[in-house]
Amino acid sequence: VALDIFGFGDTDHPETYPNNGVEWMNERIKQVLTLMDNLGVGKAHLVGNSLGGVIALHLLMYAPDRFDKVVLMGAGGGLTEPTPELAKLANFHKDPNPVAFKNLLSWFLFDKSILEDELENIVSERLELFLKPEVRRSYEENFSKSHLSDMLIPPSALTQMNHSVLLIHGHGDRFVPLQSSLYVMDYLPNAQLHIFKRCGHWAQVEQKERFIKLTSDFFNGDL
Repeated sequence: VALDIFGFGDTDHPETYPNNGVEWMNERIKQVLTLMDNLGVGKAHLVGNSLGGVIALHLLMYAPDRFDKVVLMGAGGGLTEPTPELAKLANFHKDPNPVAFKNLLSWFLFDKSILEDELENIVSERLELFLKPEVRRSYEENFSKSHLSDMLIPPSALTQMNHSVLLIHGHGDRFVPLQSSLYVMDYLPNAQLHIFKRCGHWAQVEQKERFIKLTSDFFNGDL
């Protein structure tokens, strides 16, 4: 099940927005748990990339018994200062245009030639979605009122997460640097970290086959 997270894409957009990053996160926690309830899923594995990884860690804080194994790829949670690339992403709504968007997406990759033939189509499709008034409004509300400190996971919380966790990180990730995974690795009691060289923020794209094998082996108990 792949969630269309609250505040993005085609999920219903609210008329009254959360006031800050903490409230945004709480809404997303409720969204995931409510979806699981409606689907009759008592317990599940989690896979989270970037912000999705931060949401996954918050879910382990608020409802630890609902989750089993967890994969975090390029996850935040240990990042306190935005990189220049992340700052550009957060401010994209101020002047959205195809050139800026193509730059952003290409920066997710260590080697943009991997998606060279597809990049124009991805930019066109995603920019069309972003320019919907409700999507752009949600993006602006989210990024203008949220701070990285709202997403930081306290060491005291991490040390109490006994879940089996697989951390995957691109060595060349410029949106969420490797230090974020090293931070949570220091405190999670049952974690392993796999680092891919020549890989940016999208390990699931640049290291697709290896990512799928790692994740499958991990969930099947072979890792």
